[in-house]
Amino acid sequence: MKRSALCLSLSGCFVLLAALALQAQAPSSPDEKVTQLPEFEEVFRLAAAQSQLSPQMQEELLAQFKREYGRRVIRAPELRAAVLELLYQREIPYTVAQNFLGALRDYRKTLTAPLDTGFLEAVRRVDPGDRTVYKLDKVNRVTPPRPVQQPLPLYTASARRLGVEGLVLLEALVLEDGSIANVKVIRGLGYGLDESAVLTIQDRWKFQPGTLDGEAVPVKATIEVSFRLY
Repeated sequence: MKRSALCLSLSGCFVLLAALALQAQAPSSPDEKVTQLPEFEEVFRLAAAQSQLSPQMQEELLAQFKREYGRRVIRAPELRAAVLELLYQREIPYTVAQNFLGALRDYRKTLTAPLDTGFLEAVRRVDPGDRTVYKLDKVNRVTPPRPVQQPLPLYTASARRLGVEGLVLLEALVLEDGSIANVKVIRGLGYGLDESAVLTIQDRWKFQPGTLDGEAVPVKATIEVSFRLY
């Protein structure tokens, strides 16, 4: 069975991680320039037409791509591999596949900037305003948040195929109602595992909130997610 294990680390310091054999950059921040999915689809169709792929094949490839890579931020190396894999699955000849990738590069720098397939819009962002956001350290007298619901995030197909394992380190805001917001990746694995961890923790985890003198308060916590293939 292929599962992932999770460990909540509620401390004011980041966990120091050993160097990983497989490392990738974390998903893009809102300030990083990314290619949006509609822009990618437009360029994809132009490149497919130039490579003489039929309109039906274009739409089938795009539909499959969105099914397999939805709500992701995909960086250049994985995107090239993903596109090639889709073409080879349809038994597109090697020379046509290479022409297709060349056409994608010629139209725009689609294969160099990260491609956002909806992940950034799915991340919940909350402005705490003038409220104090507490860290868990020896100075504060905050009772730590306690997870009461923490289902495991799923492996992505691409990470499973490549045998990617390791740790994802996240930082998150645990709000007064026990919900999660402002999750960001401190150390990632790529291949969809970072996004899987973020969205699972944001959408499906629940906490008993942290408290100060009996009152619920917003707390910044670090969460360590260990992905292992069993």
